[in-house]
This record gives sequence, structure tokens and C-alpha cells, in this order.
Amino acid sequence: ACVDWLDAAIGISAEGKRAFAPILGTGGNEGRLDYTNSFMEYLSQLLISPGQKAPVGSLLENALFGTATAGFQPSAVGQYDPGRAGGFNQGQGVEAADVPSNPWNFVLTLEGAVAWASGLYRRQGVRYKPFLCSPFTVRSTAVGYGSSTGKDGALSRAEVWAPLWSRPSRYAEVKALLREGRASLDAKPARNGLEFAQAACMLGVDRGIDGFVRYNLLKRRGDSYIALPSGRFEVTERPETALVRELAPILEETDAQLRTPPAGYESLRRQVDEAIYTLLLSGGPQALEDLASSMGRLTRWILGTAKAVRFYKRLSEKWLNSLWHLPEARIASAVAGIWHPDVGAFRNHIDRNAREFAWTGADLPERMTRALERRILLAESLGVKHNALTSAVYAGAGDAVSFLEGTLDDELIEDLVFAFTLLDWRRAGQRRAENENEVGVWPISALLKHLFLSSALATPAGDVFVTGDLAVTSALRANRIDEAAQTATRRLLNAGLLPIEAEFEAGFDGMRLAASLLIPVRYGAALRSPVLRSAATGA
Repeated sequence: ACVDWLDAAIGISAEGKRAFAPILGTGGNEGRLDYTNSFMEYLSQLLISPGQKAPVGSLLENALFGTATAGFQPSAVGQYDPGRAGGFNQGQGVEAADVPSNPWNFVLTLEGAVAWASGLYRRQGVRYKPFLCSPFTVRSTAVGYGSSTGKDGALSRAEVWAPLWSRPSRYAEVKALLREGRASLDAKPARNGLEFAQAACMLGVDRGIDGFVRYNLLKRRGDSYIALPSGRFEVTERPETALVRELAPILEETDAQLRTPPAGYESLRRQVDEAIYTLLLSGGPQALEDLASSMGRLTRWILGTAKAVRFYKRLSEKWLNSLWHLPEARIASAVAGIWHPDVGAFRNHIDRNAREFAWTGADLPERMTRALERRILLAESLGVKHNALTSAVYAGAGDAVSFLEGTLDDELIEDLVFAFTLLDWRRAGQRRAENENEVGVWPISALLKHLFLSSALATPAGDVFVTGDLAVTSALRANRIDEAAQTATRRLLNAGLLPIEAEFEAGFDGMRLAASLLIPVRYGAALRSPVLRSAATGA
């Protein structure tokens, strides 16, 4: 029995350093509270020499079955009962330091803690780090609970994930589970709360466990620690876990390169962790959208602050598949996937370290317009005879119309543009929106788009390439839409096309109309029919 207690309370690592199972404080004590002394005192009160007024039986029923009792005893409170720490009011004024509690709770808790921790260190002490000397215990991740802050990482002792099971089990079975319990990810033990959540979502835990109650051992009220319950986590297989696993190496290499990150990065990094935990906890398309947005904001901060960070790892096409139902994602991926062998990738226009950086302006339409103009200038200076706006992904014409009409979420589009720069576009297959020819496109949009297509246009004399005209974007910047339309009509006539002669009144914001010209869409009837006459009849 003594050996079990020693194994539970303290262990010696392979390096000769001592380590403590966090569930038992620091070697069986918590500040001035000695678990051993308190345990013996309660045993004496309950079993050896109980007082005549101590309702031992009713206290035991209360501990086991939750029945009402008036026999609570004043006692010291530790991390196992954080709700009573500090007294009745836990502040100045009417207060009592010794809050009544059930001594049986402490006795049974300590018995369970010994079963929880004893013996495990002899199995893991050589192979694993000293921190992992307690089952289902990992480094704390400060997400998933309302009071979490960036400082909790330094103020937390650990996280304990208490397993739940539904079928009856004998004590020997429970003890075996606690001694041999596992939470593995890629055949390695989970190291922190996020990895433990991934293991639970990939069935990387022992069979028979239905879920976990997560506890964070946090420093609160001075130097005291409390076991803060951080919610229940069901053991279930979630397909989104595969997407989360792709983020892990990217975040790790980013953290490694930013060894002393500023506060702005830490805040955005915590938002990503919070979104990951929410996705693993509840799943669903909204949680995945929130994660992609938070990852985009983090990437934007990295690329926009001139930090020399290189992304060696890439995301797979699964991310694009999972978000393809969003029109914002289709537009963002089409823009982020722009690439040309001479002009380069679109990412160069949003990376402040690149010479081609152009992502400046007051809002998304202005930033997209500046990037479009920069790309047109680069292609012209390099002698490229067509628009360098070819993309691995093409949005639908209806998506561009929705953007032009201002019915989409600009903030989400921008976040996803940065998030999709992390995709491995070399391995992404060609993708296009469905039913793009069944959408009504505004004539002014269709007319101007003919100058900013990456594909050739069919004319009576054959296929020709028409390049973008900065006079058009300049007129749109000044909100002179009719002037931009006249320039486009003249250019198309010179190219051998037959545009419809019409006056285009101002009905849209000129800057947003210019920004919509950056969005890659397939050339089809949706763009031809509103603005081109038939070559045969001229009608």
C-alpha cells in the first residue's frame, strides 16, 4: 500500500529528475494542505473515533447517491472542490473560510487518485517525458472554457481528461484502464489538450470509453490551484479531424520560426486553437468555416508584417472540397489559385516580403483592384500576350454577380483568400462551379470581363487574346462606369468582336465592379449573350 501511494504521488524520470502526477498536486500536497494528513484525519472522524453527532451513514449516502444531509463538516478545501474555495462569498464582507463539506468525498477521491496514478510511472517513466506520469493527463491548452486567457499556459499545471463509460465495471477493470489507458495520435501519446481531442475524434482511445470530462488544473485566487471543469467531450469519429491534422505541422513550423512572437500573433494563434477545439468538440460546416477564417487571419498577419516566415507544409485539396459549398470560398479559392509561369502566383501580391506586393487599400474591393492592376502591369512589362489570370479554380459567374451586388461577406472572402494560399495548388485538380451558364450576368459586368479573361475569345477571324486595360480600372476607380464601358467596347471592336452598342448607366460601385474583374470565371454563354451580337446576323 505504501508503494502504491509513493508511485502515485511522485516519480523519478530516466534523467533522475522528480515528477509529480498533477492529480495529486506536488507530491501529495497543495501549498499548506497536506493530502496525507487530511486523509488520516477524515478516516479518524469517520471510522476510527466518529463523534456522537457525526452522521457517518447519511454522509456516505450523500457522497454515493446525492441524498440530502445536514451533517457537512468544516474542512480545508483544495483543488478537488474548487467551487467552495475562498468561503461562502469568496470575497470581502460576510465570509467564512472553513466551508462545510463532506469528508467522505475527500476520502474516496484520494483512494481513486491512488488507483489513477500508481504504477503508471514504472511503465512510462523511461520512454516518455516526466510530464506524462499520469494517465489521461496532458499539457494544458488554454481554449474551450470561458475564462481562458493567454497566460493560462504558464499558470496551468496540466489537463486531466477523466474517462466516462456506460457499462458496469469491476474495480480491477477500472484500475487496469487507468494504468494502461491510452490517448494516441499517429501511434504517439497525445501531448496537449488539442491532440487529446483529436485522439478522441479518431477513436485513438481505449474501447469502451464513451467520453471524457476535461479538467484544467489552473492557478486561481493567488497561488491556489483549482480543477476547472472545461466541458464534456464525446468519443466519436469526426471526418473533420483529418483537416485539423493537416494544420498541425504548419502551426508547429510557424511557432518554431517565430520564437519570440509579438502579442498580435499570440492572440490570433489562440483564436486558431479555439476554433480547432470547437470543431473537434461539435463539428459541422460553421465550425469548419470559423477555423478556416481564423487560419486566414493568422496567415494574413504573418504575410502582412514582413516576418520572414516560410511555409514548407501545405494543405490538401480536402480543405477546398469541404468549403466548396460557400460562394465566398469559391471566389477566394479562384483568386488564391491564380498562377502564371512568368508572372508568378497571386500570393506574391499579398506577401509584404515580395516585390510584387499590392494588397493595400481601405477595403477588400480596393485591395483586389490594386492586385489586379499590379498583375496587368507585370504581364505587360514581361511581354505576356494574354491576361495572367489563369487559376486552378474557377468561380461561377453567379458568384461574381453576388460579389458585385454586395450580398456576400467580404471579410470572409479575404480571410479565405489568405487561408487558401496554404493549399498545394500544384496538386490541386481543375475545378469549376456548376451551372455557371444558367445565371443572369449584368451586361456591364459581362462587357468589362471580356477584357480580363485568361482564355481566348472566338471571333469571325479566329481566336484572339484580349488583354486588360488599366484605363478601364482607372475609370472605375473614379466611378465613371460609362467611360469604362466605352473603352471596353472600342477594344472589343478592334479585336474583331461585335459588342452591343448601348449606354451603361452607373448602377454599381465602380471600385467593386473593378474588383470583380479579378475573379477568374469560365468564358461561356453567361458572359457572351448579354453583350455580343451574332457574327452571322449582326443581331
